Amino acid sequence: MVLPDGADLMAAFLGVASVAGCAILNPALRGSEIQSTLTDLEARAVIVDPSLDSPAEEIAQKHGILVLEVESGGESPAGDRLPERLSGDDVALLLHTSATTGKARIAPLTHSNLTAMAANTRRTLNLTSSDRFLSMMPLFHLQGLLSSLAQLLAGGSVVCSAGFDPATFLSWLEEYHPTW
Repeated sequence: MVLPDGADLMAAFLGVASVAGCAILNPALRGSEIQSTLTDLEARAVIVDPSLDSPAEEIAQKHGILVLEVESGGESPAGDRLPERLSGDDVALLLHTSATTGKARIAPLTHSNLTAMAANTRRTLNLTSSDRFLSMMPLFHLQGLLSSLAQLLAGGSVVCSAGFDPATFLSWLEEYHPTW
């Protein structure tokens, strides 16, 4: 997925990860980085936002990878059958490492991995259903995604911003009343 941070990205991740392994890519990646990452992932489909200025769609089409476009706030198409249920051992998230110690690698996390990590974060932070998380971290980083998943696991709510914005931060606090 090459989508801007926000609620649409979070919803898309939850939907895709429920039926297939999902990788969230930084939308600011250059063309060569996207091409390399799609090759490493052996991607079969790329989900893009057509309003985003990214070469991902063109690169995917050039390599015969299915391109799916999302619209902000769009409705999901109705399917005639539900996909098979995944097990805890199935891959939910494919992380592309930052290559700080060499060549970037793919780190697969299963549903069980993500559930355990989110449960540990929930327990550590003592999150409850009355908490609201103001997410300003990129969702293509594990910590941004994991913090959101932990809050959702607790039954609370998550406000997904497009990132930290000093000009609107105080108004977000007033409007959304986050507890963390």
